Amino acid sequence: MFYIFILSSLLILSIALWQIGLFLNRIKGVRILMYHKFSTTESDFLTVTTQQFEEQLKYLQTAGYQFITSLELLDFYTQNKPLPPKSVLLTFDDAYVSQLELAYSILKKYDAKATIFVPTAYIGQGSNWDEKPAPIMTLEQLQNLDPSVFSLALHTHTHQSYKKLSLSDIEKDIDTCLLYFSTQKLPFVPVFAYPYGARPKDGAILRGMKTHFQKRGIKAAFRIGNRINRLIANDLYELNRIDIRGTDTQGDSIRKIHFGKIVLF
Repeated sequence: MFYIFILSSLLILSIALWQIGLFLNRIKGVRILMYHKFSTTESDFLTVTTQQFEEQLKYLQTAGYQFITSLELLDFYTQNKPLPPKSVLLTFDDAYVSQLELAYSILKKYDAKATIFVPTAYIGQGSNWDEKPAPIMTLEQLQNLDPSVFSLALHTHTHQSYKKLSLSDIEKDIDTCLLYFSTQKLPFVPVFAYPYGARPKDGAILRGMKTHFQKRGIKAAFRIGNRINRLIANDLYELNRIDIRGTDTQGDSIRKIHFGKIVLF
């Protein structure tokens, strides 16, 4: 019995050390933060105040994090080009006007960069899917964004969840989004963000969607997941982003930035 106890204890210890190793590997990985709207006064699930945003960027800078672009992230994963230590990518969903009018000056102040994921059907309109719809940038605004700060990327055409769409509907939506960028001569990085973080539930449709990404030259796609990405990615179409909310305290944001979602497996 004593030997069985010793063997069991060693097994448990080995599993614990393995889990800790996995956890530390994630901690060393690449952080991708997700933002939506900005406001000078109001905060909610999707809206971060300018004060919160500045405090977060100031913390990132002070803590030694280094801002990267989505193209640099792609080059790291696809061409093994090195990233700076403690890399962090800022991503903005939906191309809200507040990202330009309120977040831009703060990004400039901290020499930070952000990728804006654009739902092309709603350019110059509003976020009709929101409980609190907000204006989305016009084509002219998107064309005149400061390229030293902002880059554009894909966020579907119609901002539908891909969770239950057919493969043909998904392919049509992706192609329409790409066609808009092409015809309007909008430069973009070939990365994609799933609205609501949703991917198809059906395995065959999921595989078909990823095959279509490959055919169309889309090299990576972002879910939510709230985890830090490993330095070796198993699937570039399943990269994780950390959801930064206006309802988070500064302590909440710092915890998310450092650890993501506390999951050991």
